[in-house]
Formats: sequence, C-alpha cells, structure tokens
Amino acid sequence: MRIKTRLALSIWISLAALAGMLTAVTWSYRGYQVTERNDALTNRIRLLNDTLVSLRDEYLIHQERRSREQWLAKNAEFHSLVDEAWPQLHRDEDRALLRVLSGLLDESGELFMAIVAADESRPGSEDDLLAREYSRRLASQLIIVSYRRSEIIARLRESNRAQRNRTTRDAILLVALCVAGGSGVVVVNALLINRLVGARIRSLEQGAKDFAGGNLARRIAVAGNDELSELSGAFNQMAEKLQLSHRNLEATNKELEGFSYSVSHDLRAPLRHINAFIELLLKRSPAALDEKTRHYLDVISSSAKQMGRLIDDLLSFSRMGRAEMKRSRVQLDALAAEVVEAVKAEMPGREILWLVDPLPVVFGDPAMLKIALFNLVHNAAKYSVKNPAARVEIGQIPGAAEETIFVRDNGAGFDMKYVDKLFGLFQRLHTAEEFPGTGLGLANIRRIIHRHGGRTWAEGAVEEGASFYFTLPKRQEG
Repeated sequence: MRIKTRLALSIWISLAALAGMLTAVTWSYRGYQVTERNDALTNRIRLLNDTLVSLRDEYLIHQERRSREQWLAKNAEFHSLVDEAWPQLHRDEDRALLRVLSGLLDESGELFMAIVAADESRPGSEDDLLAREYSRRLASQLIIVSYRRSEIIARLRESNRAQRNRTTRDAILLVALCVAGGSGVVVVNALLINRLVGARIRSLEQGAKDFAGGNLARRIAVAGNDELSELSGAFNQMAEKLQLSHRNLEATNKELEGFSYSVSHDLRAPLRHINAFIELLLKRSPAALDEKTRHYLDVISSSAKQMGRLIDDLLSFSRMGRAEMKRSRVQLDALAAEVVEAVKAEMPGREILWLVDPLPVVFGDPAMLKIALFNLVHNAAKYSVKNPAARVEIGQIPGAAEETIFVRDNGAGFDMKYVDKLFGLFQRLHTAEEFPGTGLGLANIRRIIHRHGGRTWAEGAVEEGASFYFTLPKRQEG
C-alpha cells in the first residue's frame, strides 16, 4: 500500500471517529433536551397539584364559591395537562402512571362535586350532624385521593429523573467510547505508519550520510512498491551513476597526474637546454655577436624563463584542485605577517605603507590559504608600483555567517566592465610588459577559496586602485 493511501486512510478514520463523536454528542444533547422538557412538564404537574390541594383545603374550610370555581377550573386544567403529557411521556411505565393520575383526577372531581352538593342541600338542624359527618367522610376520601395523586406525581418525576440520569450516563459512555475507539484506531494506524515508514526513512537517512561520508558502495534495500521504495531505487541509481563518475574522475585524475609529470619533466628539459645554449653562446663568442643578435638571444632567454614560470603556475593550479586539504585552526594575523615579509623580500627598496587590521582565526588548510593570501598581497604591491605613495591594506568585514577578508591597494586598478574576466585562466587586463605575470594567480586563488566553501570577488576603478575580497565559512574544528 502506498504511503499516500495510508495517510488518506488515516485521515478518513480520523474523520469517521470525529463524525461518530459528533453524532454521539448530538444524540446525547437531544436526549438531554427531551428529559429537560419532560422534567419541566412534570414540574408543572406537581405545581398544579399543589395549587389544587391548596384550593381544596380553602374550600373545605370556608365553603366559598370563589375557591370552588377555582378548584374546578384547575381540575379541568389538570386534565388538559395530563392529555398534553401523554405524547411526550411515551414510555410504558410513564403512561401507566398517567392513566392512574387521570383516573384519580376523575375520582377527585366526583368527590369534590359530591361535597359541594352535600353542602348546598344540607337539611334542617335536626339532621345537621348526619350531613356534617357525610361531608367529613367525603372530604377524607378527597384528601386520600389527593395523597395518592401526589404520590403518583412523585413517582412520575422520579422516573423522569432516572431517565435523565441514564441518558446522561449513556451519552458520556458513548462519547468516551467514540473518543477511545477513534483515538485508538488513529494511534494504531500512526504506529503502523511509523513502523513501516519511519524505519525506512531512517535507513535512507543513514544511507545518504554513509554515501556523503565517502562510502560510494552504499545502497538502500528496496522493499514494497510505495513512494519510499521509488525513492530508494532513485537513490541507488544516483549512487551507481556517482560511483561510475567517481571512477571516471579518478581515471581522469591519474591521466592528469601523468600529464603533469610529463609537463614537469618533458617540457622543462627543452627550456633548460635553450637557456643553457644561450648562455654558452654568450660566453663563447661575446665579441662576434652584435647588439641585435644579443637582443634576440635575450628575448629568447626571457621567453624561455616566462615559459618556465607558466609551467610552474599551471602545475600549481592543477595541484590545487587535487591536493588533499589538511584543515586546522589558522591564525590569519600571523599568516598575513608572514606574507607581508615575504612580499617585502621579493621587492627590496619599495616604499609601501602597510595597513594590516586584526584578522580572525579561521578553520582551513594553512598552506593553501597562505598561497591565496600571498598572491593577493603580491598583486596589490605589484600593481601599485607606479604610485610613489603606494599603500596596501589588509582587513576584514564583520559578518554573522562568514568571515570576509579583503586586500586593497591604490595602484593601477581596472575597469569594472571586465571584472568577470579577472578570475579566469590566462585572463589579464594589463600587458606583461606593464606588469609581469602568467594570468593564473587569481584563478588559483578562486580555486583555493572555493575548496574552502567561500566566495571571491573584486571591485576597482582605473588608476584608483582595487579591492579583492574572499570569504571563509565560520566553522568549528571537527
């Protein structure tokens, strides 16, 4: 089953559980409304019965017409209320009590009317005692019927309260069951998804870490036919292609190493021979050579030496891309001081104002960073040679995510429309006669900084100097 289907199933189960809970709550609320309505109805019956009892007692004491008429009206209202309760109180036991209550109302009416008739037709004084005794007996029967009626009403109200309690208890139980059941199903489904999906995601994560750590033979077991299986298969295909590319790259690097060896030995030998024979010619027949010939020999010698420097720079550029990085903490302050002294030694007699700000501690390859910083500082000193008040500044720009280092000079500068060419191979904005060089220094700097995870860029203006920047990530050792 696909993960998407599992998640959809989990959602539907959750919605079903929610619908069940809503249904249970709705049913419970309706049941509660019914019991509340029935309770209000039985309470009206109780209050009407209390009123009927009060009017009965008032009539038995005073025999007033007003109380008699009110009793008869309330008794008729009582009958109507019992008829109204019949469709609402539909349980068998409730209707049985209503039938008894209706009969007691009829009996009460008959007894009350008999009492009224006896009072209205009371004979002369000689039979007054018998008439009073008869009235007392009817009143006693009426009181007994009233007691029975009150008892029936109490049983009716108690029955309704019990029904309300049962409804409330059943509603709570039903909601609890829906919540527990729905939650249980969702939890079980979530655990199943976590068991089936979580372990495989962890396997993918570990496989990716192993592969990134250099284990190019790492593969992920493909199980099932869901999205994670497709992802595992795609990972394995990617790993196969990357491993093949790595093997091809290793083969290319070996070929490049062989080429570098050939360049280093096979090209250097002819250059050495050229320089050696030029020196021999100059030593053996100095008088036989005219000025033009000597000039030609000097140009050939200079070109051979330039070719040698170009070969050295090419080999250095090639090694920078393949050399293993040995990272450690690097004190850029100390490194900058060494570089400045090295540049001073190469340019004796130059008057340069050196401004070196405090520099941060970074994490990288000390040898590579020294090469990059030396090239930048050497370029700054070289391109400011025509300025009698030459100034070279080394500093940093504070940043949150990375360290930004700059080397700034007030020399020849460059046109910003050519800035994209600066860090390219053999790209020069000035002639070799103006400023000697091979056009590989900035390319080598960019390669070194990029291998450290940083960036390089430059800013400048013609005859107003240049600023070269590079960044290094803020990282901890290990």
